[in-house]
Amino acid sequence: MRTRYRIDDFQETYFVIADLDELLELGRIDFGPIYERVQGEPEFEPGAVLETDRIVTRGTGRYHQDRRQDAK
Repeated sequence: MRTRYRIDDFQETYFVIADLDELLELGRIDFGPIYERVQGEPEFEPGAVLETDRIVTRGTGRYHQDRRQDAK
């Protein structure tokens, strides 16, 4: 919720769920209180890894590095 992202391009970070049941459980959550709690907190850059994250695989980031370079 606090990671900046673009909706019009490939994402640098994807979050993985264990199974369909976990996805369905997420659909039952009232995110309103969570949004209120994190409002005003600092945002994370795409590709940032927190201590609580478990990395399954990590790419090179080359795609987005090239895109940033092209934009200059």
